Amino acid sequence: MPLLRVFRGAAVAALLSLHCRYPLSLLEPRVYAVEYGNSLYFSDLVNTSQKDPYVRMSWLFYVIVSDSRTYLVDSGIANASQAAQFRIEDFRDPVAALKPLRIDAKSVTDIILTHSHVDHVGGISLFPDAVVYIQKEELDYFKTTKRFPDFAEVMESRRRRGKLKIVNGNVNLSRNVSLERTAGHTPGSQAVRVRFVQGEAIITGDECYFIDACRKKIALPTDAAYSQQNNIAFIERIHNEKRLLTLHDPWITQNYLKQAPGIVQIY
Repeated sequence: MPLLRVFRGAAVAALLSLHCRYPLSLLEPRVYAVEYGNSLYFSDLVNTSQKDPYVRMSWLFYVIVSDSRTYLVDSGIANASQAAQFRIEDFRDPVAALKPLRIDAKSVTDIILTHSHVDHVGGISLFPDAVVYIQKEELDYFKTTKRFPDFAEVMESRRRRGKLKIVNGNVNLSRNVSLERTAGHTPGSQAVRVRFVQGEAIITGDECYFIDACRKKIALPTDAAYSQQNNIAFIERIHNEKRLLTLHDPWITQNYLKQAPGIVQIY
């Protein structure tokens, strides 16, 4: 028997053995939502169907474990001083929040920034070895804001080390993870799509704050949108998708599989 055929047979047998010992779901991406605090927030600055002047929000980031990579979708807020700007209660810094998943700072290989507001970029300095993905338009916009000086050295350090990936439009990062430019909330906002054998999930960034509002096609208010037209177009595309994941909806941690306090598994 040719040696190549023997090798191929051994490889197939090993793969079948792996599938027997581990369910297929363990070979697919695993997705977790991590809550690092909660607060009341102004309802007129988010897309919501609620009528009260304030809404209760979660403050979340996501973890995707796929193809030997550990991605964060956004990086949370680094410290209590940043959290105090939003009156966040029960705050945990992102590194502490990840401990129940046995993920430490060095284990994080990639950070996808949905946009450059501080609750999304604030924690990137805590993960110094991670590759950071940001849309070109978002980085250009970020540099014009008063927030950027606080992050300039962090971003420049990533650039020097080849760990700042500037994205133009829609990009596949792997067979399971892709980026979709949305440009509604900010000039370079992006969503993250995760593919599984039995479906997909889309992490909306702050194009949607609450899932029910997204399903009802409620757009961002003018004061929270760079382009309301782009925001409406994005919501129109995705409002019927099975798994919508936002960065602020308390429904998520209340309805998915609890792994530890403040952590749920989406898939």
